[in-house]
Amino acid sequence: MTDSSFGTNTTGANVPSTPSPPSKWKRPLLATLLSLVTPGLGQLYNRQFWKGICVGLTGPALYISAGYFGAFRSFRSFVTLLLLLILWQAGAAVETFVTARRQPFSHMLDPLPTWRWILGVVLLVAPVSCAPGGSAMERVMRVRAYKAPSASNCPTVCEGERMIVDTSAYRINPPQRGDLVMFRHPKFDSLLFKRVIGLPGDVVTQSDDGILVNGKPAVRVDLAPVCGNPPALDRSYLPIQPRTLTVPADSLYVVGDNWSNSMDSRIEEFGFVHSQNVRGRPLFLYWSPYKNRIGCHLR
Repeated sequence: MTDSSFGTNTTGANVPSTPSPPSKWKRPLLATLLSLVTPGLGQLYNRQFWKGICVGLTGPALYISAGYFGAFRSFRSFVTLLLLLILWQAGAAVETFVTARRQPFSHMLDPLPTWRWILGVVLLVAPVSCAPGGSAMERVMRVRAYKAPSASNCPTVCEGERMIVDTSAYRINPPQRGDLVMFRHPKFDSLLFKRVIGLPGDVVTQSDDGILVNGKPAVRVDLAPVCGNPPALDRSYLPIQPRTLTVPADSLYVVGDNWSNSMDSRIEEFGFVHSQNVRGRPLFLYWSPYKNRIGCHLR
């Protein structure tokens, strides 16, 4: 006869105690939570080492393939990839939950070698840096998510709208007149984006009446048809100092599409943009408070 209170039998011999199984929901829910945090960790928790590695590396593989084939350069392919990633993470979580429910508790008592735990966590957690907006995303996929900080480029991109930027657009071919460029300016903390009006060697004449480039009027984008229904522009008057400039070598003369209210190369304190500070070209809007502008291609 066994005395269960002390883990010994009547003869005094020790009897190995068996851990009591946890709640039937505790393990599946914990495994699912781990899988939602980082796909593959749930499988690792279920002692499915190789399946966890395969599941966890599927997402980064999709990211890298999308960057290589340019899937982030159109709104349709961007949405398609986003749905695939959601399905991948949801599928991994469901599989983890079902497996944890079906496994006997004794399976969890099987030790997983320490080296497998360490290797698995490293392989699964490291790719998290590839999330949209991160530096790894920019290096591998050559795109970046960006939020417009002001209305200086409205109606093309208005304040608060979010866009995808191609960070490799001008690495081989330099910007041309009319191109949108994202760049870094020494007087501003955030990245800016404007439209190229003048190229190196161009003679630019500016006044309150408009801008002449090599004697020809520059086209005002804010007066042309645009995608969707952007908000009304702030037409507050921005005084422009009349002057004639020659764009230096390796520099750009840039203007915001909201000509009436934009800090740009027309202002002497802003000056020209050095070509080395150009960081990319905006591609499309992936979110906007004005719903009919979501997906608008930026030209």
